[in-house]
Amino acid sequence: MVTFILFTSLWVIAWSVITVLVYRRDKINAVEGNWRIEEFRLHALAILGGWPGAYFAQRIYKHKLKHKFQKETRAIIVAWTFGLISVWYFIFVGDSVQRVLN
Repeated sequence: MVTFILFTSLWVIAWSVITVLVYRRDKINAVEGNWRIEEFRLHALAILGGWPGAYFAQRIYKHKLKHKFQKETRAIIVAWTFGLISVWYFIFVGDSVQRVLN
């Protein structure tokens, strides 16, 4: 159980740091009028595990706040939350229930 939590935490932290840096670059590009990073790529980073970084970067840099992008980001956060709860339940709770039944 500790291994799962540790691995998941490190995974999410690493992708969040990368995501914050990419959002920062996109905000700088937006202010300077340069080429922007595609929304698809920003969402891909969030889906890979950078959703906490995406959430905080949007607020820190005040970037992509008044946009349909927010709904999509929230959907990714909800999907990750349900996914983590499901994995945790089936690995840990389901295993202990099976031990009791056997």
